[in-house]
Amino acid sequence: MRQQKIFCVGLGKTGTTTFGACMQELGFRHLTGPYLSGAYLAKRRMPAALIELARDFQSFDDYPWPLVYQELHEEFPNARFVLTRRTNTEVWLESMRKHHDRYGPTETWELVFGARDPHSTPDPFVEFYERHNDAVRRFFADKPGRFSELCWEEGDGWDELFSSVGIARDSRPDAAPLRASNDSSQVDDERILGRLAKRGQLPHALWYASTKSADHEKALGYLDHEVINTGIEPCRRFSFPKRVLRSLRRRVKNRFD
Repeated sequence: MRQQKIFCVGLGKTGTTTFGACMQELGFRHLTGPYLSGAYLAKRRMPAALIELARDFQSFDDYPWPLVYQELHEEFPNARFVLTRRTNTEVWLESMRKHHDRYGPTETWELVFGARDPHSTPDPFVEFYERHNDAVRRFFADKPGRFSELCWEEGDGWDELFSSVGIARDSRPDAAPLRASNDSSQVDDERILGRLAKRGQLPHALWYASTKSADHEKALGYLDHEVINTGIEPCRRFSFPKRVLRSLRRRVKNRFD
């Protein structure tokens, strides 16, 4: 097992999935998450369990790891830290909005950002993203050799990644060309709608089908049986705003009444 650990401390939607895929390609024993339970421990300043978990892996991305980088730095003195980022805040926020459209609101986001919807409440997301990146840079400013930044959109690739994690480029000449994972341009509406419906997020599924799907009629048809069997009213328990439910009722009234 590799002795050095590599922590990606960029927030979600900054290319963390690509980072994780690269680490696995390079043979690291990689861990993504655990999102909700990890974020809960991190936000309540209880990192001991996360540190113990980290001992069993070699590289890490996504929540909770960006939230405990200071504790990880102290516990693992030979670790390296990589801040993944987007070209600017606006690009990141748009990516967050697309993620929200496909997956719906999450408890993890509420723990991390104090908000669930980057459409209606963008400020908490923007403020946290910018504050986090600035804080990470300041913390590692006097720790050369342990920190680097990567931005896939600006052309960073395998060479920059090898440099960041301290691996000689010729040690893996067979590394596949680097391409973004989790590309939001490749969207499978049926898979997204099925996942939302399975998770009980029918209001969000209906909203997505009505506003975001390439073929609204086909997407709404896919949800026919979900609407007939579940209906709109029982979905109040999912804590969606009344204005959203009213909008959904209007959208599906003619089709499903």
